[in-house]
Amino acid sequence: MKRCLAFSVTLTVAVLGRANVADAAPTSLAITYFTNNTGDAAFDPLGRGLADMLITDLSHVDTIQVVERQRLNDVLDELKLGETKFIDPKTASKMGEGLGAKYIVTGAFISIDPALRIDGRVVEVATSKVVFSTKVEGKKQELFLLEKELASALLDGIGVKASRRAAAKMGRVATESFDAFSSWSSGLAALDRGDIEAAKKALQAALAADDRFDAAKSLLAGIREDIGRISEQRRVTVEKNVERLIARIDEIAKNKGPYDELGPALTTLSTNLPGSARDLKRATGKILELKLPDSVRYSMGTRGEPLNSMALALYVMASVQLRANADVVSYGREHMKRYPSSMYFQSTRMSVERALTELEKKDQGKRSLAGIEKASDMYRAEMHCGRHQLEAPKIEACRKFLELAMGTEEEDDAVSDLISAMRNVTSMKTMQAIVAQVSKTKDGAIAKDRAERNVKVLQRKLDRVDHEVRGPIEDDCFRNPDADASDRACSKLLSMKIDERLTKRVQGQQKRNTRRSPPRDPERAQERFERQLERSYRDAAKALFGVGRDREAFAKIEEGLARLPKADDLHEIAVDFAVARFDVPRAKKALARWKKINAKVNPRTDKEVKELASKKFDPKEIEPLVLQRYGSELSRAGQNERAAEVYIRVAKEFPETEYVPHRRMWMMAGTELSNAGRIKDARKAYERVVEQWPGTSEAEASRTLLSVLPE
Repeated sequence: MKRCLAFSVTLTVAVLGRANVADAAPTSLAITYFTNNTGDAAFDPLGRGLADMLITDLSHVDTIQVVERQRLNDVLDELKLGETKFIDPKTASKMGEGLGAKYIVTGAFISIDPALRIDGRVVEVATSKVVFSTKVEGKKQELFLLEKELASALLDGIGVKASRRAAAKMGRVATESFDAFSSWSSGLAALDRGDIEAAKKALQAALAADDRFDAAKSLLAGIREDIGRISEQRRVTVEKNVERLIARIDEIAKNKGPYDELGPALTTLSTNLPGSARDLKRATGKILELKLPDSVRYSMGTRGEPLNSMALALYVMASVQLRANADVVSYGREHMKRYPSSMYFQSTRMSVERALTELEKKDQGKRSLAGIEKASDMYRAEMHCGRHQLEAPKIEACRKFLELAMGTEEEDDAVSDLISAMRNVTSMKTMQAIVAQVSKTKDGAIAKDRAERNVKVLQRKLDRVDHEVRGPIEDDCFRNPDADASDRACSKLLSMKIDERLTKRVQGQQKRNTRRSPPRDPERAQERFERQLERSYRDAAKALFGVGRDREAFAKIEEGLARLPKADDLHEIAVDFAVARFDVPRAKKALARWKKINAKVNPRTDKEVKELASKKFDPKEIEPLVLQRYGSELSRAGQNERAAEVYIRVAKEFPETEYVPHRRMWMMAGTELSNAGRIKDARKAYERVVEQWPGTSEAEASRTLLSVLPE
């Protein structure tokens, strides 16, 4: 839980001269850490942060020479003031002398929520007299602005005027996030007490709160640079020691002794596992080349061990760390055979058993690789079947899913998915092909019966489509109040293939048209006719769309709108059909035309069009999920290098998603590379996670894994 803080900071500035002391030479100034008087030790680090802010700001002024923070730490240690809660003017004067500064800034803060007040005093170092005082007040959220105001007041108090350029630099706010400032302050405190890991975590937290906090960035970069330099120095030192050990082994071999110093040297190397794995393997291998007699022993307490036994066992240990399973088995068996009573026997036996299991798993994985690839293809087809919205690719994916799932546990699911997808099929040929395919499954008779129900539904649609398409023409013939228009429509019907019953009805209508009188209320009659005509055009378009005759369906809608431009039903299905086919341009055009006619467009339809592009299925969306699962199966089969390649491909080639974040892919790749014995590449993968995604759980896990990997 975040805690709201407000501060009252009592600031003391020790001054050697009076207010008017702007000498030609730079004025020396030291700023000490503010003391925490809140009563809560958790806020102690904030004193360092406040002081560091002032040091940074006042360092921009050319006429002031600010004492560096490291020098301040040295003097605090010398005077044993690190834990002092309050620094009075006399102590401040003593510190000023120790720092060689003319002026010194010290302070203290207390919590006074919600107001924030900073008091300042200027004290002459030589006389310990207070010669200047000031205060600034504001809200807690304005802490950063108040610090700027205080810095300006301090300059006025000691008679120093900042240049325009310096004033501009001082006015820049490093961060407006109090959480970022608090974490950064904790990082400073951790760094001062030598806790590098705590400092890194705190600075990463500061950047998580404000990723533009440059002070935290630079400090974290400095820590990483120091760690890299120290690690490199350690590596060089270890290499030199190993080279000396190898040279000493050669010298001992030449002189045929003394051998008693080899055991302690190997023990020292083994205690640094896993980091020393490569060096230990090299050194023990060199000793094994000597082919020493078992009479050469290394005494450990009350028990002695042949040096060869020790070298063999440690060679196996190093090989385990390096994932060199073949060496573990080969040298481990040799050790167990030659030294069954060795103190290392049990650990060697367990290492050999684990290595054999890994090798067998890897061998089985090679044999089952085809099965893994088939399972991956099946999962891909299943995902496409479930997510595709368009008929043709959806049916193709569902049929592929069933083809791959035949004889597996997934077969029933594949059958159900395919039969469900049949509801949107508009081709009788495709329907018959699906019926034939599901008939070959283990429950073929039941599946065939379920599939044929969908075939019957489609057949009914096909049987009725011609009738529905004739609907508008029949309305014109039988319902149009205009006798001439009715007669033309009836003639058109007679030119079409219609049954005998309808033919007689049309002929009867033509006879009635010759003697029909105009309607009593022409407007009402026309209105009723147009309502029925709108329904007929709508039903005709739906019937065509339901059997996959999309082009004819859209043409029928356009025909209807040409006659009935204000028909809301036709405008709406024009948009709905385009949405169903994910035809974004057509949907937008149809919606815009509808809005010109009717400003009160169905809000649901309007929303669907706006979201259409984002909802359209993109096969690339599921490929990272498919590949992640493929990599997992490869890993289980012992195909670690191939699994790592898959994870790296996902991280490099596909956009990051919530379900497949790149940091997780790199961490998983590191684990697979480590298991494959590619330690150097594994370290690079883990280091990438730590550097690019600090503060995440994957970064913490990668940091832990790095600590146990050989260097």
